[in-house]
Amino acid sequence: MIKLGGWTVKTRPGATFAVLLLVLAVSGGVSIFGMRRLSAIAEDIGGNSVPSVLNLGRMVEGVETHRRIRGLQLFGDAAEAQRVQAQAAEAFATIEAG
Repeated sequence: MIKLGGWTVKTRPGATFAVLLLVLAVSGGVSIFGMRRLSAIAEDIGGNSVPSVLNLGRMVEGVETHRRIRGLQLFGDAAEAQRVQAQAAEAFATIEAG
């Protein structure tokens, strides 16, 4: 244990301030290191999207297009249904190429 009895009034606050400054610097360094690590992880996730997620999005788009076609065939006009069906053929080709 450090005895503070021999320290003057001038050195005690100076030493306390130096210790607090050291603790602040260490805390800042640890937080900067943590933020760099989080940034690297976020950049990795943002740049490397999972191919299955992309395929799932294409499949959802295909299902939605199929539902629109069936709805137009039941309740819409034939020209609109043919136009949407041509779009569906493109979407399905994209899914299969995928």
